Amino acid sequence: MYELKDIKELALFKIDEALFGINIDHIQEINKNLKFTRVFNAAGYVKGVMNLRGQIVTVIDLRVKLNYTKNEMRQGNRVVIVKHKSESVGLLVDKMEDIIEVEPERIENSSAKIAGVNPEYFAGIYKLDDGLVIILDVDQLLFEDESSAAVA
Repeated sequence: MYELKDIKELALFKIDEALFGINIDHIQEINKNLKFTRVFNAAGYVKGVMNLRGQIVTVIDLRVKLNYTKNEMRQGNRVVIVKHKSESVGLLVDKMEDIIEVEPERIENSSAKIAGVNPEYFAGIYKLDDGLVIILDVDQLLFEDESSAAVA
């Protein structure tokens, strides 16, 4: 896990009405391609795989992974391509919001408990003037997905 004080920028996105952030250092790109090929016998949160310029990328539906109700695909959905070890993995989100510079004194260690969600997925909380951002720990979020990625 990285140190929270090392975060310089966060990419913000929504799942339902909740605002989440990922350390920009983990992000390879944000993609509008929503064409996935289903992978049979994959975990329920694996949306499928996509072709990213010749590279096959597993796409994880964050709504399902974080225990939100499943929704139909919408025009605002985006796939955040993150680097995890030597692999690229896509995270399907409801809507991208912004990229913000981080003021380290506004980050707190996460003690957030959200019903049904593994607390290890959260690295911390970032305090905005008008709300909170749940910072996701990409390494923890994808830790159990390494075997799913190998299937793809």
